[in-house]
Parts: sequence; C-alpha cells; structure tokens
Amino acid sequence: MNPPVSSSSAVDVSAAAGATGVGGSANGANRYRVFLSYSHADTPRARWLMRRLEGYRVPERFHGRTAPIGAVGARLAPVFRDRDELPTADDLGEAVQGALRQSATLLVLGSPLAARSRWVNEEVLSFKRLGRADRIFVRIVGGEPNAVDETEECFPPGLRFPVGSAGVLQEKPVELIAGDARAHGDGKDGAFIRLVAGLLGVGFDELQQREMERRQRRMFCITASSLVGMAITLGLAVLAIRARDDAPRRQENSELVMARMLEDLETRLKKADQLETLDDAAKKVPAYFKSLDPRDLADRSNTQQAKLFTQIGQIYLARLRYADATESFAAALDRASGLVTRHPRDGETLFERA
Repeated sequence: MNPPVSSSSAVDVSAAAGATGVGGSANGANRYRVFLSYSHADTPRARWLMRRLEGYRVPERFHGRTAPIGAVGARLAPVFRDRDELPTADDLGEAVQGALRQSATLLVLGSPLAARSRWVNEEVLSFKRLGRADRIFVRIVGGEPNAVDETEECFPPGLRFPVGSAGVLQEKPVELIAGDARAHGDGKDGAFIRLVAGLLGVGFDELQQREMERRQRRMFCITASSLVGMAITLGLAVLAIRARDDAPRRQENSELVMARMLEDLETRLKKADQLETLDDAAKKVPAYFKSLDPRDLADRSNTQQAKLFTQIGQIYLARLRYADATESFAAALDRASGLVTRHPRDGETLFERA
C-alpha cells in the first residue's frame, strides 16, 4: 500500500518543518545546510538544483530567523552532494553517515530510479534514525507518487513508511508533502520556490511574493539599462550622421578655398611688389591643409593641393629659399604619388606627379 501524497501546499511543509525543525543540530552548528540525495541517473538535475540552492540569495527580511536549515543568513549554502564530495568507494558508508550527521536537512530527488536505489533509501533511513524525519524534503523530478505500477513509483520505501523505535520500517504509510518539478505539477521554478520556502520555514505565498518583487526590480533594471543603451546608441548614430553630412560640406569648402588660393597666387606671381604678401600666404596654406582630415578630401581636392604646393615651392625657389622650396615640392609629390597609387592609369595624375 502506498502513502498519500500532496504536492500542492508548501505552506504545510514550511509550518511543519519550522515548528519541529528548530533545536538539535538544525540550530546552525551543522557543516551542511542541505544533504542532497538522488539516483546517479538524476545527476544533471542534482547539479542544477545544487547550483540554484547555493546561488540563491535569501531575502533580507528572513535573515536571522531560526529555520530547518538553522539560523537563516544570506545564502542556503553549503549543500552536500555525495557524488561530488565522497573521497573513495571504500569510505562510502562512513562518509555518508558523517555527512548526514552534519546536515540540517535532507533533500531527496524523487524518481523511479531513486525509488529503487539502495543508497537513496539507506540515506533516508539513516537520516530518520537520527531523529530528523521532520526535516526531510522531497522534489519530484519523474515518475508518479502512489503509482499502481511499481516501476513508476518515485518515492523509495524509506520515504513512504515511518521508522519505528527499533529502527525498522513500519507498515502504516505516512503522508508526504513534496514539490512537484514536473511540467504538469509546480514546474521547475515553482517547485524550487516551494522547496526554499520549506527550508526557510516561511509560507510559500510570502516567498513567492518576494520573488515576484525581486523579478520586477530585476526587469526594471534591465529595461532601464536597455533604454540607456538605446539612448547612447541613438546619440552616436546622430553624431555619425552629422559627421557624414558635414564631410561633403568640408570638402566643398576646402575645394573652394584652394581654388581661390590658386587664382590669387597666379595673379600675385606676376607682381613683384607683392612678394611679401605671397610669402605670408605660403606659410598659412600648409597650416590650413593640416587642419583638414584627408578622409574628407576627394581626388580633386588632393590634385589641387598638389598644384598649390608646387606653386608655393616656385615662390620659395624664386626667392632662393631652397629648403622651403624643397619642403613644398615634397608635399606636392606626396599628394600626387598618392593619387597615382589610386589611379595608376590616369594621364593627368601621372603628369601632375611628373
């Protein structure tokens, strides 16, 4: 005969565990807060649950209270998962017994394989013989409770029946309250909240409300961060568009200025009495070119620069200022050579470089 089971009320789990789980070794003196018992076939589920338990942050309002896990702090850790922490197979029995004695609660993953596992059943019995039957929690991950087909039963015998004073199982089954992680039950996350509520000795509704508020705050932070990121991205996009639109205007202005300079220089070259003015212009033109971004200049602008530097070099050459003339001619050659690299077969470009 199988015991009745309920998976719908974590409030009952919390109240019962909170009422009877205080004192003894659950007062915070244990090395482990939770001993996780499971079948080897359920290892992936056990690993996931252990990470969730050890990473869970307990709401601050519950800190300091006495619960089945002991004195409640910021975390539920440490959790003992025997397949990870047992040193060798030879030490299995004593290591398990020692860990069970140092654990405030026992958490069993219920599944058909766990129900038939000798080790899971022995861990449950050992924990009950320590007088801690009221601090055993169950999470159904597969199979069925009270199954007609024995192969589908998810609870080992040690869970379904109480241990008598002689340390042996009695015939009358006990009512089990378990979190149902199956899709048609509480679901993976819902069952986790029910479990945490039991471990903390608080009501499920109270903890669920706290989790909803925490989730809303997290979503608010994520949304706010996303909006800030979008605003920054939009601002950068606007700046990029403006820079793109400014580039043609700068190029157009540059070409216009250089065209006027060329026209002005050709006129002044014919007037010997204005050589000082030409010399002043020859100093300012290179400085102006350095203020321009070469990426904003088209081939036409670079061609005009080459011509303008050539004329400036001729001014210096006429005044016997050979070093200044050489620098200007070199600048003209640099721009003309760059144009030839881009247009190696263009006759005008080749002529200008020559």
